[in-house]
Amino acid sequence: MSASETADTAVDEKEEAYPRGSYSWYIVGVLMLIYINSFLDRSILSLLVDPIRSALHITESQMGFLMGPAFAIFYIIAGLPLGRLADVMSRRWLVFSGQFVWSIMSVGCAFITGFGQFLTLRVGLGVGEASLSPSAYSMITDLFPRKKLSRALSVYGLGIFLGAGFARLLGGLVIGFTEGRETVQVPIIDHTIFSWQIVFLFVALPTIPLSILLLTIKEPLRRGVKREIEAGAQVSWKETMSYMWLNRTTMICHSMGFALLSFSGYGAGSWNPSHFHRNFGLPLSEIGVVTGLINIFGGTTGILMGGWLADYLYKRGVRNNKTMVGLFSAIAWAPFGIAYPLMTTSTSAFACLAGATTLAAMPWGVGPAGIQEIMPNRMRGQASAAYLFIINFFGIGLGPFIPSLLTQYVFKADDGVRYSLLVVPTTAHFIAAILLFVALKPFLKSMDRVDEWRKQNS
Repeated sequence: MSASETADTAVDEKEEAYPRGSYSWYIVGVLMLIYINSFLDRSILSLLVDPIRSALHITESQMGFLMGPAFAIFYIIAGLPLGRLADVMSRRWLVFSGQFVWSIMSVGCAFITGFGQFLTLRVGLGVGEASLSPSAYSMITDLFPRKKLSRALSVYGLGIFLGAGFARLLGGLVIGFTEGRETVQVPIIDHTIFSWQIVFLFVALPTIPLSILLLTIKEPLRRGVKREIEAGAQVSWKETMSYMWLNRTTMICHSMGFALLSFSGYGAGSWNPSHFHRNFGLPLSEIGVVTGLINIFGGTTGILMGGWLADYLYKRGVRNNKTMVGLFSAIAWAPFGIAYPLMTTSTSAFACLAGATTLAAMPWGVGPAGIQEIMPNRMRGQASAAYLFIINFFGIGLGPFIPSLLTQYVFKADDGVRYSLLVVPTTAHFIAAILLFVALKPFLKSMDRVDEWRKQNS
């Protein structure tokens, strides 16, 4: 047994046994399906850029604002108090409430007629979805020992790529079905909407069955805390901030490194459909199906590969394994990520995009797992909210918005989106690799610190 596994076992022996594996994985599966649902809602816009711009008479940068800041600003602001709630109340009911809110917002997008209404609903969508990940990260961390945590959070993280992929796939199929019709009639309510708006009704459909599934799971036991804390004592936000300050080099370099990878991923994902439509003349229905399949298969392969690699390294005694995987992903992405915007045929561009997507997906389970690993239990929801604040400010907030500004004001042509997709992700990956390299040694010190804290407080 490695030194890392020995320390892990020494702490876990003081606590009740983990739930049986099949039940723990069932909870992960339910949370992953809800995560997929959330990404269906937030990701669908990337395929509908040009139809929405035409129907609502809005600019490229306004569309970028809807995909990015309109959703992200309130998503990250609401995430802080919701992360606090995840540390002190039922995480299951917190997720249930948030899912109800974001589904109502998604349905509303099917009936908007102007930019202002769209903006309001995107804000509401962000607030609702902010309830999910801090609670999910905390719950999953209480279900698995460290040696299995990366794989568990990577399976949950599949929701990113499956959700985005199914959004494109579903959107492409619906666009193909409604092709040639500017508007469609909604049955029962007898209301006319733009043909692209029917997609928002479809992505809201899974809410009811997923809510029922959520009610079949129990709130996991909180681990690594004294029984009196289990009985209701709380760790304040000030105490959490003080503890994060002790780990400031780890928190800043780890979070910023993964945030820049998120910035690259969201930026490219938001504008890839427009690139293939504008520069290769492909129909949106075909683009949706192909990019959807790339996200589903490439993203799934990459994130599971990242989780497996992190757990393999941990078993070999590499305690900063999660940061290592992020660093590898940042570097390995470059040949494919730099090449695909410059390809002259759609076939070669799609092939390079598949490689870039697979390698870029590797960190999305291990990034949040690293934050969970260095924080005491009663601080995990708040630490996750802080981590997600940084990740989503750069990723969801600026990722889709910055390329739109470059395309509109620097390259000054719609087909210039290919150069935005070259400049923005390449710069982000270069800086991310530096930050994650710097984080390697401080992460080890943070691991030692949380082990000592758990021994004193268990």
